[in-house]
Amino acid sequence: MTYKSPSHYLWSSRRHEPLHRAYLLLKQAFRLGIDHGIFCIGCCWSLMLLMFVVGTGNIGWMLALGTIMAVEKNMPWGKRLSAPLGVILLGWGLILILAGM
Repeated sequence: MTYKSPSHYLWSSRRHEPLHRAYLLLKQAFRLGIDHGIFCIGCCWSLMLLMFVVGTGNIGWMLALGTIMAVEKNMPWGKRLSAPLGVILLGWGLILILAGM
């Protein structure tokens, strides 16, 4: 009797229901991750590019820029940070260009 019960379960269609539900959840989670990644690239591509370029030389700058991006995206007041941050980065870029000449 002990061996008979598991074997019936293995041959039944009820065994595949939880696996099918888990597969659907995994598929939905993967799609959600793709959508969120596209949103993140669309919204922060310039900061990500700057973070990559600066971060290859100094991990501290990469950490600072990553923190700024996280605050900008996750805090309720983060949207107010975008305009001043843009001005600061533009000014910093101009200073670097002028210092190089």
